[in-house]
Amino acid sequence: MAGGGHFAAAVISITKSNAQYCKILASKSVHRYTTRRKQGGTQSSNDNAKGAANSAGAQIRRQNEAMLRTDVASVFKDWANLLEQVELIFVRAGGPASRKLLFDNGLSSGDPRLRRIPITTKRAKQSEIIRCFHTLTKLRVEETENTCGRDPAEKATSDGATQEENRLAGGACDIGVVAEPDPAAIDWSRDIVMLIKKDKAPALRRLMDRLDIKANDSLQPARIFRHTPTLLHYAAHAGAHQTVSALLDAGADPTCLNAELQTAFEVTDDRRTRETFRIWRGHPGHDVRWDWDAARVPAALSQEKAALMRVKQASEVERHRKEELARRDAALAKFTADECKPHAASSSEQPRTGLSKSHTDRHLQLDGVDPTIKKQIERERRARAAETRAAKR
Repeated sequence: MAGGGHFAAAVISITKSNAQYCKILASKSVHRYTTRRKQGGTQSSNDNAKGAANSAGAQIRRQNEAMLRTDVASVFKDWANLLEQVELIFVRAGGPASRKLLFDNGLSSGDPRLRRIPITTKRAKQSEIIRCFHTLTKLRVEETENTCGRDPAEKATSDGATQEENRLAGGACDIGVVAEPDPAAIDWSRDIVMLIKKDKAPALRRLMDRLDIKANDSLQPARIFRHTPTLLHYAAHAGAHQTVSALLDAGADPTCLNAELQTAFEVTDDRRTRETFRIWRGHPGHDVRWDWDAARVPAALSQEKAALMRVKQASEVERHRKEELARRDAALAKFTADECKPHAASSSEQPRTGLSKSHTDRHLQLDGVDPTIKKQIERERRARAAETRAAKR
C-alpha cells in the first residue's frame, strides 16, 4: 500500500494463518512528510502543476520524497527472494505518484501475479494490511430471497426493483436479492451514529429509551456497518469513551464480533477507550458478568491506576518536548557560533536600516553564511517561535 507519504507492505503465509491469526513473514511501514495539509498530492506533483516552490517546507517535502523512494527500493531489494515465491501480490496505490513509487522501485507492472485490492482501504499501515488480508480470505454469506419463476410485476413490488432493472432482467430467473433493512432502523442508526461521534452519552441514552432501542441492536444497513455492526463497536471505533461506558452499563455485550471477527475492544485505537473497558471490568460484579477472555479485554484497571498512567504519559510527552527544544537550541547555537564568527566584529559598523535591533542583528549575523545552513537556522527559528505561540494559548 502507498499513498500520502505512507508506505506499508507485508508478506503473509496463507497456509499458516487462520480467521483470528495472521502469520506475517516480513513487514515494513514507512512514513515521510511529503504532502502539505490541504494542498493535496505530493510536492513533486504540485511542482509540476504550479511550478517549484522555494519555501523551507517545500524543500523538506522534496527531500522526504527522495528518502521515501530509497526506503521503498530498499524494502523490495531485501525481499527479492520472498517476492519470487509468493503466489499473488495485492496492491493499492492512491494515485499516479503512488503507483510510480511502487512500480519504479521494485514492482513490475507486467507481473501476472498483481491484483488490485478490491475493497475500500484506509491509511497504509500494518494494521490495515492485516484487516484487508482477513477480508479477502473470508467467505461472506448473506441470506437472500429466491425469486426464480416469479412474475416480474410481483418482483418489482416485493423487492423495490426499478422499471429499468426489470426491463434489463427481461423476466429471467433472478438468483437472489439481499433483503432490504428496515427504513426505521436506518433512520435511528443515522441519529445514533451522530450522537456517538460527538460522544453525547446522556442524549444517546434518552434516544434509546424513547425509541426502545436495545444496547445490542445492530446498526443498519448491515453492509455499511460490517466493521462496526453494534453500537458498542461503533463507539469504540470512534474513541467515544463516555459512550462506551454508558453502553456497557446498559448491557451491551463486549464479546460480539464484527465481520472481521473482532470484538469492540479490538477495533479501537484510542488509549482512553481501552482504559474504559478495563476500568468497567474492574467494577464490583462486572468481572463475572461477561467472558472477558472472549471479549479480549486485558486485566481490570482501577480508576486510580488509570489516572496515574495518564499523568506518567503526560510527563513523558513533556519531557520529550523539552529535550527536543534543548536539542534545537544547542544546534542553533552551534551553527551561529561556527558560521558567524567572522561577521561578529563588522556587525557594529553596518548602517542603520530603520529596523529593530534584534531584526537587524539576526540578518547581519547570517550574512555570508552558506545558504543551506542559513535555511536550516531559519527553519529552527520558525519552529521555536511556533512552539512558543502554541504554549501561550
